[in-house]
Order: sequence, then C-alpha cells, then structure tokens
Amino acid sequence: MKRLTVLTLALIVVLTAPGPTAQASQVRIIQQVNAAGSACPRLPSPIGNIVNVSSVAQLENAVNHVTAGTTILVADGVYQLNGVYLRIAMPDVTLRSASGNRETVILDGNYQTTEIIQVVA
Repeated sequence: MKRLTVLTLALIVVLTAPGPTAQASQVRIIQQVNAAGSACPRLPSPIGNIVNVSSVAQLENAVNHVTAGTTILVADGVYQLNGVYLRIAMPDVTLRSASGNRETVILDGNYQTTEIIQVVA
C-alpha cells in the first residue's frame, strides 16, 4: 500500500509538471524515492522528558499537560478516540510509537471530529 501511494503521488506530480525540464527533474526525484524503497531510517532514541502512554485517557492527559522537549511514546494498539481531540500547543513535542513501528499505533476518531491531532506550537 505504501509503494502504491508513493507511486500514485509521484504520477500526479509528473502529470502536473509545467514543462519538459521540470518533468525530467521530477522523474529523477521519483526514481530516487523508488530506489530508496519505502522504509525510512529508524528514529534516534528519544531524549529529554519521556512520557509513556497506553490508553486514550493517558494519551489525552499527556497531550493536555505536555511541556516543551517532551516525547510522548504511544504503546502499540488501536486507540478509539471517539471525539477526543488532541491539541499540541507546546513547541518541541514529539508524538511517536513506543515500538518504533508507525503501523502498530492507530488513532481512530470514529468520524466524530474533523481533526484528531492539531499542532499549533
């Protein structure tokens, strides 16, 4: 699915290019993306204040009381937010999967809000 998304996005970029020079440049970028594969390098270990969460209540509390320089590590699982709105208004905050695998943490809003996470810092 990731590769299909990248290729679809890349195709849209190429199809909307204004001229042959821009198109050739974008094709080179697409080739570089495809050659690199879909895996990004692993993020470095978090530093500073670290907060581990494993429930919607803990996640909401962590976001609402976060301080600058904090990393919120979210345990693997499906988080049924059901309208819970996560607003990060503090700078230098990282929200990431505790396991390092982005596909194992699902924040599901159940179509009860237009946004799940808002960053305003």
